[in-house]
Amino acid sequence: MGAITQSNLRTLYERHPDALFFIMVRDIRDVFASMRNKGNFSYTAVQAATLWKNRIIEFREFVASNNSSAMEIKYEELVEYPEKILLKVCEFAKINYSSQMINYHDQNLSLFQNPHGHLSCEQLKKGLNDTSIGRWKSELSPGDVESITDTVGDMLYE
Repeated sequence: MGAITQSNLRTLYERHPDALFFIMVRDIRDVFASMRNKGNFSYTAVQAATLWKNRIIEFREFVASNNSSAMEIKYEELVEYPEKILLKVCEFAKINYSSQMINYHDQNLSLFQNPHGHLSCEQLKKGLNDTSIGRWKSELSPGDVESITDTVGDMLYE
């Protein structure tokens, strides 16, 4: 849920009209559960859900208004079917697929030295796994889940 906005995307598109744009969409309930455990976030459930919803809408509006090449990737599908999803990404990007894309955690990548203090570094070192999927069921209160569901509506199930 970084600071990429429709304005930032437009600027990138103007500079690189042939660029491909990707957005990773993760269940907001799990995102919020992670936010409560990592970093220095002070969002309420409604604030986090609103930001999540707005970022996705902004991305979709950007894609539609600029006729840019873009793809949404669902985090949960990537974890469950990594080869299938990565093959689609590679086909879209017109690049060759390699099993190293799935087995990135077996490589000696500078990212794993965490030079920039990335909050998900330890998770990334474990490779694609489902440990953070569904965590909201045990970590969020029913009130938080209801607030999120009410805020994002049907987007939660798209």
